[in-house]
Amino acid sequence: MFFLLLFFDVGRLKMGNNARLFIPLLAAACPDLEVLYLSRASDCTDDGVSAIANSCRKLRKLHIDAWSRFGSRTIGDDGVLSIATRCANLQEVVLMGIPATIGSFNVLASNCPALERMAICNTDTVGDSELAFIAAKFTALKKLCIKNCPISDTGVKSVGEGCPSLVKLKVKRCRVRWWFPSMQDR
Repeated sequence: MFFLLLFFDVGRLKMGNNARLFIPLLAAACPDLEVLYLSRASDCTDDGVSAIANSCRKLRKLHIDAWSRFGSRTIGDDGVLSIATRCANLQEVVLMGIPATIGSFNVLASNCPALERMAICNTDTVGDSELAFIAAKFTALKKLCIKNCPISDTGVKSVGEGCPSLVKLKVKRCRVRWWFPSMQDR
């Protein structure tokens, strides 16, 4: 009997040291995987994300919640770069607690032209300059969510003036100053 796994949700699974074995095995066993949710994946590392990127090149949706109540970060910019380099079919990406930079956003914009939905949450590395970059480079982006990032009205304004396909912008729990009358007309 043939079995094809297209969706997998690793939610709140405490794998400890087994994560180093489990994630690469999952990735190798599921080359046709299209949707992956890594929730509260504090045990997953850049190497695990790289294994996913190497094997699961058909990914369309990827949600990574690298939140840790102890503040440790196990997935960083290298993990985002791996996904951006190898998963060109991405349409939706959610990065929670991942310190992404303009460098990884640049590769994501270049290699994933169909990316329509993006959420960036709980990171201090995404500010006004990163939002301006997203506005300039992600032309297919229809939905953008920014949550708990250090941004100001300048960053929000750049997204409003850029992103030609944008239909929904959600900004939550950010340190934002809301005053720019020109955006009210849009």
